[in-house]
Amino acid sequence: MSDTDARIGKRLGELRGEMSQASLAAAMAERGHKWSQATVWSVESAKRPLRLAEALDVAGVLGVEVADLLQSTAAGEVIDGLRSALAEVDRIALILRTGSQDFEGARTRLRGAIRELDESDVQEWSPEEKGRLLEVVREADKRMKWSQADLIWVDSRDDLHWDSIYERGGE
Repeated sequence: MSDTDARIGKRLGELRGEMSQASLAAAMAERGHKWSQATVWSVESAKRPLRLAEALDVAGVLGVEVADLLQSTAAGEVIDGLRSALAEVDRIALILRTGSQDFEGARTRLRGAIRELDESDVQEWSPEEKGRLLEVVREADKRMKWSQADLIWVDSRDDLHWDSIYERGGE
């Protein structure tokens, strides 16, 4: 076989990563190709060329571009590394967006719980219970002043305590 077939076969093995040859063959069979584990082995060992229609589907199964199958190992490693870092940024961004929504939802619930406090509900409480309630309300008040920017500001400084948000001024 040609050097190109050998390079494509090697890249296919790299791009396949943890996916087994049998799993790739099954995914290709689902796309209408008569592939088995032996077919994957033959392509990866450059005993059989990869056809263009197969390359399109292999790329789709692996979540890469067809051009990725043609890259040298060095270029592939750099591009794969960048794609991996990009995917990690996207994953964390999703977590932050979800966390941001959760944060605002929790603050809304906290705000509602504070509004529902009725002085008549606590009139019969002991002074100690009223004191504990006052402490919790003060802590809740601090949290209500936190903005998302404040959380990022504090999180970026390992030497600071969460209370420094309140001291900083909050929102």
